[in-house]
Amino acid sequence: ALSDAQAKESAMTDIICTIAANAGEEGKLYGSVSPADIVENLHSQGFEVEKRDIHMPEAIHHTGEYEVTVSLYAEVLVTVKVIVIAATENE
Repeated sequence: ALSDAQAKESAMTDIICTIAANAGEEGKLYGSVSPADIVENLHSQGFEVEKRDIHMPEAIHHTGEYEVTVSLYAEVLVTVKVIVIAATENE
């Protein structure tokens, strides 16, 4: 399991999650980006992670760039960049 986690860690090292969220003036989100949103984005990129493995200091309430830590195994952590952009009404 440790070697699997280390392999996943190297594969995820430069991963960027781009999440489109409904946002109002000045980039404030209607709602927030939660660990579940990040898990869904990582799944779409082919990475199997659980919601409990996502460590973020707080929910994301504004557009911008953030870093969250993903726990893959006991001491195997990988930092993933999350970019939150304003969703257009067409999406």
